[in-house]
Amino acid sequence: MLREYPLILFCFLCLTSMTAFATTAGTPIELGPVNLSMDLMAMGDYKVEKESPYTENHPIMGYDFSYQIYHASISSNSTTNQVKIEVFLMDAEESLFSAVPQLRDSSSGIEHCIKKSDLLSKGVEVNQEPYTIDGREGMLIKADEGGDEPRYIAAYSPDQENGSGKIVCIISCDLPWDDTEGLFQSVRTQLV
Repeated sequence: MLREYPLILFCFLCLTSMTAFATTAGTPIELGPVNLSMDLMAMGDYKVEKESPYTENHPIMGYDFSYQIYHASISSNSTTNQVKIEVFLMDAEESLFSAVPQLRDSSSGIEHCIKKSDLLSKGVEVNQEPYTIDGREGMLIKADEGGDEPRYIAAYSPDQENGSGKIVCIISCDLPWDDTEGLFQSVRTQLV
């Protein structure tokens, strides 16, 4: 019986470590071409809801392609805070960091995806800057929507190579910046 105590203690410690890792790393959320995981501890108890993907056409001369959009919302069970994710999967590789020539506002490909997403309200004041997420070059937008906290939006391409890619991941969060920054820094993306 005495020999069993160390084994029981060892199993308990392993189980505790695995639970802590799972809570910190987060359960991967499969959204079309990617699995995303992130630290959602700041959300407390939460639920993940995925919507059905849909397809859009992008009929601008010289940029004629289709793309699918995959959505997920992560809602806190105890607050009104939300994390929203959209993943764009284009049927052609597109330039992500240079201006799209056919647009009037000289947006880059990633900026254009953010504007096309449902994550940024039209007409709100934004500040944007380069941002690294999951080790990839991307963009961070701070959108002042008139609430207590701004909405933070990070966008990047997990398959980006030489400035082009087919996938753009956009994550929106309305937690305070310290929690949002921790969440963004914990993002891990795996191509499916």
